[in-house]
Amino acid sequence: MNRSIATVFCCVALAATGPALAQGASPGIRQPGAGLTAGEAMAAFDKALLVSCLQSLEQQKPIADLDSQLRSDLVPATSEERNFVASRHPDAPVWSSQTLGSHLSVIEVSPQRCEIWANQLPVERIFQSAIGAIEHVMPDFRAVPQKPGYNPIVYQYEADRDGVHYTIHMEGAEPGGFGHAYRFSLLSAWVTRK
Repeated sequence: MNRSIATVFCCVALAATGPALAQGASPGIRQPGAGLTAGEAMAAFDKALLVSCLQSLEQQKPIADLDSQLRSDLVPATSEERNFVASRHPDAPVWSSQTLGSHLSVIEVSPQRCEIWANQLPVERIFQSAIGAIEHVMPDFRAVPQKPGYNPIVYQYEADRDGVHYTIHMEGAEPGGFGHAYRFSLLSAWVTRK
C-alpha cells in the first residue's frame, strides 16, 4: 500500500452525506466540527483504521513516525481523552481524530496490534464504508464470517502479505440495540499482525 491509497480511502468514504454526530462540550475533550457529515465521519474512520493503523503495523513504525499523510488527521490525545480509552493499556500511545474529536480514538497497543474505539457514529454505515474501501483498494483481504457475540454487528477481513498474516476486525452496536441500553452507538475495531 502506498501514500496515494490515503487519498483513495478519502474519496471512497466521502460518497455518503448527512449529519453524523450529536454535539456536546466537555473541557479538555475535542468535539467534532459543526456540520460534520456522515461521509466525513466515514472517511475519518476509514483512514484511521485502514491507513494509519494498517500502515503502522505493515511498516513496523509507530503512528508518530509515519508520513503525515498516513497519520490522516490523528493528533495525540489529551489526558481527558486518554481517560476514556486507555484504562486497559495505560502506557500505550493514544491518538484522537481532529475530524471526529474524542468520538474516535486510536490506541497503539503493541507493534502487532492497533485499536480504534468510537462512539456516536452510525455503526453499520461506518463499517460498510470501511468494507467498501477494503474491497475496492485491498482485494487481497478476504471476508471471514464471524458469529456475533456481545456486539451484534461484526465483520472481519484477513490477508497474508509477505509471510505476515493481517486481520482487520470491526464490531459494534447501535444505540438501544439488543443487549445494549446505551444512548449512543459504540464501535471498536482493530488491526493485528502475526
